[in-house]
Amino acid sequence: MNVQEYIASGILEDYLFGLLDADQQRSVEEAIAQYPAIRAAFDQLQIDLEDYAQAQASPLPKGLAKGALARIDAQRNEEPSPQQRLQIQTLIWGGLTLLLTATLAYSVYRNVGLKEDKVQQQVLTDSIQVACIEQAQELEAIRQQLDILRDGSYLPVALNGTDLQKDALATVYYNASSGANYIDILNLPEPPAGKAYQLWTLVPDEDPINMGQVSQAEGFVLRDFPYAEGAIAFAVTLEPASGSEQPTLDQMVLYGTLG
Repeated sequence: MNVQEYIASGILEDYLFGLLDADQQRSVEEAIAQYPAIRAAFDQLQIDLEDYAQAQASPLPKGLAKGALARIDAQRNEEPSPQQRLQIQTLIWGGLTLLLTATLAYSVYRNVGLKEDKVQQQVLTDSIQVACIEQAQELEAIRQQLDILRDGSYLPVALNGTDLQKDALATVYYNASSGANYIDILNLPEPPAGKAYQLWTLVPDEDPINMGQVSQAEGFVLRDFPYAEGAIAFAVTLEPASGSEQPTLDQMVLYGTLG
């Protein structure tokens, strides 16, 4: 027998993959038992398959096909029975099925993992873009407010705390030429439950004008409110959360005059 031609024919692979009939299987087993070079090639084929399994999926059981090799060794002195050949074939076929299943499962797992990674990267990218947009909007709002503070046409009016809230503090920016008003609440504690702070503009010979509810916000925030011509003072009172038509004077917490 030309051993190298026999090995190169691929019959060992066909044997391992269960593609031979009973007579061909018996012939291969006899060749493996008789020729050391054929046995070495068969051993290397097992090693290559196990290495492939480790690289592509989970490792094959270390005992894969070892039972078959043991039976081949026994054939050196005796002819295997049909039952023994069937057991060898079953063991090899089972190991091959395990290898293919594990490889397929690993491929599916990798594909799913790559898709999940791509989705997570896209979510992260979108989050960063949203954060950048929000930050840009916040910076633009701050820039606009700083422009108001730098504008010499605005008259700053300090509103100081009364005996009810001595630490309260706010500033009104009053612009008689443009008719724009802003208030910056610097320090104003949370109102009691069911209560709210209400801003008033005081004009001579008129009732106090309701300018809406105000509260302290986080960070530097200028809140605009309606303009009233001829204003001489501004006040903040503590009122019911539903609002009041007239200020509750004994609940005044902030007060400041122009000039």
